[in-house]
Amino acid sequence: MVLAEKKLRCQHLAANIRERYDADLENLSFQDTDPMIPTEDLLAEIDDLRGRLDRMGEVNLAAIGEYEELSTRFQFMNQQKRILRNPSPIFSARSSN
Repeated sequence: MVLAEKKLRCQHLAANIRERYDADLENLSFQDTDPMIPTEDLLAEIDDLRGRLDRMGEVNLAAIGEYEELSTRFQFMNQQKRILRNPSPIFSARSSN
């Protein structure tokens, strides 16, 4: 019974990792890990990282679209400003007549 519970728990954890981090455990490599790091230290680091993520707050998914829209508008306005400051010779000839 204990082995079946552990297998079920592992499957549940793997599913959570897949869902939360979009990562499949089978594709992860653990080559650079130090097997001598105590579990308590790893758990403390995980808690610290989770706290840092929580303090960052929510991600504004609309920010990219807003940035692109504002960037396009800014470029257009700068182009209009350059045109007004440096009129083409065609407009200069008409205004001098």
